[in-house]
Amino acid sequence: MVILETHSVEPFPTIVSEMAEPAEGEQVIGRWSFETLEGPVDHLGEAILAALPEDLGLARAIRAASVLHGGHGCAGTVLGARLALTGVGALGIDWPDTRKRLLVVAETDRCAVDALQAVTGCRPGKRTLRLLDYGKLAATFIDTWNGRAVRVAVRGDARERIGEWAPEGISERHERQRQAYLRMPHAALFLQTAVPADVSQFDLPGPPRRRVVCARCREEVSDGRDVVTDGGTFCRPCAACEGQPVTRGDRP
Repeated sequence: MVILETHSVEPFPTIVSEMAEPAEGEQVIGRWSFETLEGPVDHLGEAILAALPEDLGLARAIRAASVLHGGHGCAGTVLGARLALTGVGALGIDWPDTRKRLLVVAETDRCAVDALQAVTGCRPGKRTLRLLDYGKLAATFIDTWNGRAVRVAVRGDARERIGEWAPEGISERHERQRQAYLRMPHAALFLQTAVPADVSQFDLPGPPRRRVVCARCREEVSDGRDVVTDGGTFCRPCAACEGQPVTRGDRP
C-alpha cells in the first residue's frame, strides 16, 4: 500500500483535513486535525480493503494492458488480459515472464494483442510473441522449458451472452461489452485445450540458428526463413519471383 501526502485531489481513498472541504466525488474515508495531527485510524483498514478491486490480479493486468494500448481499456483489452491470465495460469508461469520461458502465438492482430504483450511480457522483438492472423480471438501459450502448451479461445457465443452479465443502467454498447467481459465466469467466456507444443528450433528465442545469403538479392536471411528451389536458396520474395516450386529451409 502506498500513502501519498499531497494537496491535490487524487482518484484514491482519501484522509482529508478537518479544515478542508472534500472535492466533488472525492472518496473520503477519514479526517484529521491540523492541531494534533491525529485522527481515528482503526477503521481505515476496512475502508481501504473495501475500496480494492475484487480481483487484484485482473485489475493489475487490465491496467497494464490499458497503458500499452494508449491509455484506455476497451473490451478487446479486457478479453486479452483475461485470456493471458488464463494461459499463464494454466501453465503455472509467473507474469510478466522475464526469462523467455513463455512463447505466445496469437491468432489476431487486434486490441487483445496489446493486452497479451502487457500481461505476459512477451514481445515480437524478443521472439516470444508470434502473430498468426486467423481473425480469431485466441492464443496458444507454450512453456519452452517443459514442452507443455495450452490454447485459449474466446467462445463464439460470448458476444451473444453480454446481456446476461452487463450491469443495468449502461446503454453504450462498447462499455456494456467491457463490463460484461469483466464479469463473465471463465467457463462462459473461454474454451481451453491442451495442445502439442510444436515449435521449430528456428522459432525459439535466442540467437539465429542459421544465416544464409539469398542467391538473387544477396541479402542475408536468418532463422530458417529461406526457401530452397531448384535454382538455389532464396529469401521468400525472391523465391516467389523465381516462380519455382519451393520448400522451407527449416523443414521438408
